[in-house]
Amino acid sequence: MSNSRENVITRRLHGKFGDQVVFRTRNGKSITADIPKLTGKKPVQSQVQTRDRFRLASIWAKGILAIPEMLEAYTAKATNGKTPYQVAMTDYLRPPRISEISATDYHGHAGDIIRVAAFDDFMVTEVRVKIRNSSGTLLEEGTCQPDPMGMFWIYTATTDLSGTAGLAITAIASDNPGHTAEDTLVL
Repeated sequence: MSNSRENVITRRLHGKFGDQVVFRTRNGKSITADIPKLTGKKPVQSQVQTRDRFRLASIWAKGILAIPEMLEAYTAKATNGKTPYQVAMTDYLRPPRISEISATDYHGHAGDIIRVAAFDDFMVTEVRVKIRNSSGTLLEEGTCQPDPMGMFWIYTATTDLSGTAGLAITAIASDNPGHTAEDTLVL
């Protein structure tokens, strides 16, 4: 594939040229590429699933970018030659992730703090925490608040417990497309 910024011949060309090349324009550059070829083979199940995921991502990206404030937000994240559409597609295709649950300041008392480090390519919209005992009974749950520095999501406990041994702290992070990631820390 060749790129050109100011080529007088290929500038503003778009589409197929004979049966040899395709001209595209991306971020002010003319791009020449081979014509995509279909193999004629029937796709395997994993290919069908991947195509379906991309189809859903495309539908979601087009829909979310029709909302002016979301278009503005995705445009702000579109750097290094990416378009808002590409950023929205990536946001749909990549779920959030939880890299850490920190319970060093949690001792089973109301007011104790649990920190969750949750990330996403675009934006984590919510983080929830659930605390269960060793038998799996839900003792408490609630929504975290982002810390002022933007590094962690902070959950403040509301229940006094007799001890923390065997407690399971589960964090659930959600992103803009509604995907979730979950991680559990057992004390």
